[in-house]
Amino acid sequence: MEVYYGITDNFQSISKFRREVVKSLFKWLNRRSQRKSYSWEGFNEMLKGYPLAKPRIYVSVYAG
Repeated sequence: MEVYYGITDNFQSISKFRREVVKSLFKWLNRRSQRKSYSWEGFNEMLKGYPLAKPRIYVSVYAG
């Protein structure tokens, strides 16, 4: 699994980026045929088997 390094005060931005990636992935997977490949429920089930990295803060700029 990939690791995305977040720093202090950056969690909201990387969370928003992940949400946009999920929306884009849903859109493009559904463009593979003339019918929709996934509903949101089916897509979320697929993500359980193939999870995307979750945002996490790894570095604190305040740590001394």
